[in-house]
Amino acid sequence: MYKLLVGVMVFTAVSFGDIIVTGGDLGDLPHETAAMWRINLQDDFEAAGITLDDVTSVTLEIDDITNWTNYDPTNVLYLSLLDIKPTSTATDFQILLKDDVWYNQDYFGITRQYVTDLNGTIYQGYQNRSTIGQWTDTNGANQTDDLSFNIDLQTFKNYYSTETTGRIGIGLDGDCHFFNNGVRLVIATKSVPEPTTLSLLGVGLLGLAFIRRKK
Repeated sequence: MYKLLVGVMVFTAVSFGDIIVTGGDLGDLPHETAAMWRINLQDDFEAAGITLDDVTSVTLEIDDITNWTNYDPTNVLYLSLLDIKPTSTATDFQILLKDDVWYNQDYFGITRQYVTDLNGTIYQGYQNRSTIGQWTDTNGANQTDDLSFNIDLQTFKNYYSTETTGRIGIGLDGDCHFFNNGVRLVIATKSVPEPTTLSLLGVGLLGLAFIRRKK
């Protein structure tokens, strides 16, 4: 009985789980546009019962991406963390207009006082805080790729801690038409106790105390 209780305590002491936030599809992001992806992480953290200290890795993933045409080294996808002042508290994937002059370079690579979406709505205060990475499709339209960009953990924590609203922004600028099956942000966390786990742990401790008293 003693071994059984200890086994239950050890097995149920922790739980594992990632926060996975899904975004838009870059297939809807032609040459003349870029995208800002605003994510309300504060709500996700609170729902999962974790804090920034519990985060162990942050990864930006894109599924089944391919260029619309044959290999062209000027067709580059630029990814970055944005210094944003969101006017919306929601998580959304916003398609922005960009001038043709920014073709073949990162649209968010310079400080921008304003950005305008396809509906003509103006947003203020967006710029590249940290580059996540960039990608060129060397296979052309013949093959799809799954992309995974690991964001430096300390860079992410420093970045998130300065966004007092609990919201972050990711910039995606595809200087081409990239077909794909979606974008997601995966935030892995260290194991944390769940409420039911704590209850089981308490039951286990009571059981051990009872056994000792009987002895």
